[in-house]
Amino acid sequence: DIGEELQLLASVKSEEEIKNIAVACEIAEKSFLQILPLLKEGITESEVAAHLEFAFKQNGASDKSFDTIVGFGANSAVPHHETGSTKLVKNTVVLMDFGCVYNGYCSDMTRTFFFGGNPDEEFVKAYKAVYDAHFAALVNMKEGMSGAQIDGFARDLLTQRGYGEYFTHSLGHGIGVHIHEYPWLAPKRDNNVTNGMVFSNEPGVYFDGKFGIRIEDSLYMANGVAVSFMKEDKKLMLVNDGKITKINLE
Repeated sequence: DIGEELQLLASVKSEEEIKNIAVACEIAEKSFLQILPLLKEGITESEVAAHLEFAFKQNGASDKSFDTIVGFGANSAVPHHETGSTKLVKNTVVLMDFGCVYNGYCSDMTRTFFFGGNPDEEFVKAYKAVYDAHFAALVNMKEGMSGAQIDGFARDLLTQRGYGEYFTHSLGHGIGVHIHEYPWLAPKRDNNVTNGMVFSNEPGVYFDGKFGIRIEDSLYMANGVAVSFMKEDKKLMLVNDGKITKINLE
């Protein structure tokens, strides 16, 4: 059985593979920003997903890399929510988890934003914690660290802020020709990250029946440090009447 050896070989990407994943990430990010002005009261989760997946192909992708997740309101609190017929109303949290395929390689990202009003202090405080956890992992991870160490940067921060019990999944997973690959960034995972590996950074918190927040980028390890493929900042976006404003979290 040489499965483990093949898994390790596949986890370290060539320059050409990195370029393909970079384009897949660029298309995903561009498509997401492109469809935000289409969000209006009454649109369904499934319609938003369809607009996004159409934009993927308009922008050069061959397909989605997994079933697009769009969760409105309480649905955003379900990490693997099945996109459905829920309609968008004002003063709603929206979580979108999505990715596309370019030249056989996947991208993966998640954004959470607020539609049709202004979020309350509870939501902003939780968003700031997830935002800080995302960057704590990004800035502190280094080549040679274990998946458990890297997961701990985000998990420890969320725990310190009082949200540890609401972070119910691992921090990340490898990305390549498959949407879930080696390595795994998770508690008790002793696999080490090396230059050339591509993986997600996706801390999240989920409050059953209320809302969920996840902020995810696809990253790669280069020269001993992590670099995000995504170009946009992760500040909290407010989407109102097709207009996008951002809340400064510093």
